[in-house]
Amino acid sequence: MNDLPGVQLWPDPSTRSPVWFLYFALFMLAAAMILSLLRHRRKIREHAEKAWNMARRVAEKRGLDDQEWATFSALVHRWAPDDPLGAISRRILFEEILDADADARVDEPMPNLEKDGKLLSAVRFQLGFAKLNLNEPLRSTREMDVGQSVIMSAGPGRRGVVRAVNPLFFNIETHGTTPLVEHGERVAFRISREEDARYEFTTVFLGLAHATGEMIFLNCAHIHRMQDRANDRVPYHRCAVVDILPPERNVTDDQRVLLETDAWGQMKTEFIDISAVGVAMKAELSLPASVLIRFRLELDSGEPLRLVAQVVDSTPTDDDLHIVRVQYVHLGPMAKSKLVRYVRYRRERRIAPPSLD
Repeated sequence: MNDLPGVQLWPDPSTRSPVWFLYFALFMLAAAMILSLLRHRRKIREHAEKAWNMARRVAEKRGLDDQEWATFSALVHRWAPDDPLGAISRRILFEEILDADADARVDEPMPNLEKDGKLLSAVRFQLGFAKLNLNEPLRSTREMDVGQSVIMSAGPGRRGVVRAVNPLFFNIETHGTTPLVEHGERVAFRISREEDARYEFTTVFLGLAHATGEMIFLNCAHIHRMQDRANDRVPYHRCAVVDILPPERNVTDDQRVLLETDAWGQMKTEFIDISAVGVAMKAELSLPASVLIRFRLELDSGEPLRLVAQVVDSTPTDDDLHIVRVQYVHLGPMAKSKLVRYVRYRRERRIAPPSLD
């Protein structure tokens, strides 16, 4: 039956064909798929709205003000719009978002990065992601302490101190001449945390701070924990004279050669602590990294150990001395076993260190 005079909305049944039924079925299928897609998108939108509302309530409970919430929501909308609750409650996800944002903003003007860095510092603190327990391993350079000593791979002025840290970048004050590094150049770092471990990482140079001349580097989450210090170190106070091996000697030389090589020089030191992988000592001189030294360690019993070690770093102290940290090389299985037993024995029983006398 036609609704309008002279207009036939449906084909005459006598002229219908299988092709017409196929077109009709395809049309109905497409309409059903479109309706299903629209319903699915509406559910996703409703779920996202609920998640953002819950995230907003969590942010209010954690003390974020309107400006901090605006900063957080803009950041998460860029990198994880579907998971605001995860970003506000999971530290790992929030760090990943910060890494992605920092990498994407390498070429932005420093004033913009400084402004946003301050806001993100406040957000990170309010969310509880800026707190690091004592002796807890670092997960990114954002967790470095102000005052942390660093060693850089760039230029002669390769030592420095961390002067500022925020979620986007950190500042380094160098000792002596500032190394000549270009914007965007990658620089390798090594740091040692006294009660934790030695770390290494590589990151990007952003520029110099106008007010202070400090070097500014992009924060980095890919930080490698190279040597554990906290679990295998005990005090060991004893004076000794160490041999400094000639510069042409290196760790690839045979152990026998290193033990029998004539010393290039000698240095008076005071051992501070000992571990199964290295020693820390106080010395009047600073030794460059990678220099080889030779010395004896006297344990509680048996013959002293004759050891060769490589300098890891030297840190100046307030009394014009240097803390020199070294790592054993060519450590044989018997010597290693003695060191491990000695360190464990002293740690478990908390025995006082040997006397200086």
